[in-house]
Amino acid sequence: MKFLPQDVRRATLDDLPQLMEMWRLEKLPVEVLKERFTEFQLVADPEGRVVGAVGMQISGVHGRLHSELFPRYEFADELRPLLWERHKKVAQNHGVVRVWTQLSAPFWQSGDFHDASGEELAILPPNFAGQPGPWTTAQLREQIAAIDSLEKELAMFREMERAKTEQIFRRARAVKITAVIGSLILLGWVGWWLVVFFLKNRGGLGQ
Repeated sequence: MKFLPQDVRRATLDDLPQLMEMWRLEKLPVEVLKERFTEFQLVADPEGRVVGAVGMQISGVHGRLHSELFPRYEFADELRPLLWERHKKVAQNHGVVRVWTQLSAPFWQSGDFHDASGEELAILPPNFAGQPGPWTTAQLREQIAAIDSLEKELAMFREMERAKTEQIFRRARAVKITAVIGSLILLGWVGWWLVVFFLKNRGGLGQ
């Protein structure tokens, strides 16, 4: 069976019963993970059976891969790269600059990942409560670059909001001017008819 990148997707409620069963088999904290099931990216076969899944917890600009699941382990080597590429896209979309993991498979020890140095471990988020053991990490981009990118996005957002506000004010001014002109026309029309009415009545009284 061959899997493609488009076969990887985020877990949904329909997948939760299968995930919970796999968490139980792996002796993972089911009650905790079921509240965070959307952290999981997975691959299912044509019958909808989950064949591989990995979760990623996000904290600020850091992500943590956890809870690797392969009920059909023969697909593990094929699916890990696909799941990682999907998680990288998710991480980048959330502004994550570094991903951590304690997953022990060789795939998570090489490629984009390397053993975390003491300097790197100093910035490990405290809420990434892993098991005792070494960490590997993958830096997706420089944090300064990420901050610059975020600031640029915020600046673009502010500019868009400013343009929208100016457009609203322009429309409001146009509506106000139109209303004033309409009122003046109406007043002129009413005044003209009052003059005509007055002149007609005065002529009638003179007779």
